[in-house]
Amino acid sequence: IAPDGDHVVTTGLDGDVRVWSLDGQPLARLQGHKASIHALTFAPDGNRFATASVDGTARIWDLAEALAERPALVAVLEGDTREIQDVIASPEGDCLVTLSLGGRAKIWSWDGEVQASLREEEADVERIYVGPGGERILTLAPDAESRLWTRDGRAVRTLDVHAREGEGAAFAPDGEHLVVWGPRAAVALYDRDGEHVALLEGHEAPVLDAAFLPDGKALVTASLDGTARIWSVEGSERAVLRGHTGGVFQVEVSPSGERIATVASDGTARVWTADGEGAGPSEVIPWDTAFGEARFAPTDDRLLLRHRRRGAGEIVDAFARTEVVLPVVQGRVDAAGWSPDGEHVVTIDR
Repeated sequence: IAPDGDHVVTTGLDGDVRVWSLDGQPLARLQGHKASIHALTFAPDGNRFATASVDGTARIWDLAEALAERPALVAVLEGDTREIQDVIASPEGDCLVTLSLGGRAKIWSWDGEVQASLREEEADVERIYVGPGGERILTLAPDAESRLWTRDGRAVRTLDVHAREGEGAAFAPDGEHLVVWGPRAAVALYDRDGEHVALLEGHEAPVLDAAFLPDGKALVTASLDGTARIWSVEGSERAVLRGHTGGVFQVEVSPSGERIATVASDGTARVWTADGEGAGPSEVIPWDTAFGEARFAPTDDRLLLRHRRRGAGEIVDAFARTEVVLPVVQGRVDAAGWSPDGEHVVTIDR
């Protein structure tokens, strides 16, 4: 969905890009890719968007030109290999990053100019994370070297051995810290220049997720051991969130920083205060099937819960009290999310 909220852009195995109105009317068909398209990302202002394809190119398009039935292609971005796996926009929209098969990444302007190449000669990069402002970019290459880069392509630092098995990472909202987690129980914490700050040890099984609090001064980790833990960015453990009887696979922090949600394989979600206490008498949200994910509203502490198999889910308040039960639909709901103003939710039903 375009940032203007009025248009939808879809891509397909046929290599075509199509623009639609919200009521399903076709508005434009953009051709040029020679094979299926893997990914699409919008610039935050919604004026342009980029697509990444198996044909080894990414393409930048102008939405207004497409709607006016004029040539909409802005630039063709050539990858380093036969396939571009992903294209990611920086949060501020001042650049985008393409990832080619084999771990070659490039940073581009939205006019199609190469700003830098992150060329890994010996490592297959599997994941890329763009920090706030696009000032730092992290490439994770399991079993090889993971690196931190500047937006102009300068390698800031090769992260230490604790990041070598990295399966996930997160930047703090202020960009001053980042964490990397993987198949081990410990989490590696770094500063913005890739200097090792601390190894967060305490979990008894692999860590599956992590999230920073909005002020960037603390973070929460979720583990297969059934707990979540709150840490300071100096590396000290502040609280252990106990209560789940299955592995905790997701942790979410509300925009206010006052609520933390955890989702576990025991079929429950739990809501906690930021000091690690239960948020109220209804903080446990049971269901007759496992939750798929939880997302706080962008504007407050309401929590949207997607159920993995049955129906769509529900919206609960800051104390885990049910406000809305979403209508049951046919088939599994594969995704659910909020509108930016927190007034609507969208679900995708298989």
